[in-house]
Amino acid sequence: MEDISTLAVVNDVCPLCATPSISGDICGRCLQNPPYIDRLWVNFYYEEPIKTLLHHWKFRGQIELSHCLQQLLLKRLPEFLSDEHFDAVIAMPMSSKRLLEHGFHHTLELTYPVVKQQQLHLFDVHHITREHRIAQSKLKRKERLSNLKNCFTVHAEVEGMNFLLIDDVVTTGASFNELAKTLKKQGAGKIYAWALTGQTRQIKN
Repeated sequence: MEDISTLAVVNDVCPLCATPSISGDICGRCLQNPPYIDRLWVNFYYEEPIKTLLHHWKFRGQIELSHCLQQLLLKRLPEFLSDEHFDAVIAMPMSSKRLLEHGFHHTLELTYPVVKQQQLHLFDVHHITREHRIAQSKLKRKERLSNLKNCFTVHAEVEGMNFLLIDDVVTTGASFNELAKTLKKQGAGKIYAWALTGQTRQIKN
């Protein structure tokens, strides 16, 4: 825990993509192309030792690491949790093929303690389907941004609802952005996102 705490994402980050920015202002990239999410919070940078923990958890079936990662998520609560009202929490959906590959819904595992601690409603995972695509981790930035286009389908009424999205890793933000886009096209209100880890420390301004 001590080593991982040094990876905490600092305050001076863009509020829309959580990469370092001057004085915590919206970065140039997000000013030019505003994302569909209204706010993004990231706990830690995607570096060792948390990188290895996530790899063993997701790809080697070590589901017993869930508790450790859940505690790391709860270790740094988003500042907006006490200020915003959320109608439901959405664990980042997985395609049926990816779910079979992993053997368990890892983002759902990550989300359970948040829902319990914050007394929030968990959005039914069956109300959103995700079309199977090439894994984002195997693609470059530009490819990631287009790979997920129209991959989500929402099968529930979401008009006027505010959502909190949760995922384990955010890199380009393509998954969060595409899901937020789909929800907002169906009338959803504010969409906030929370990730356990983020990819980069580079200043983009």
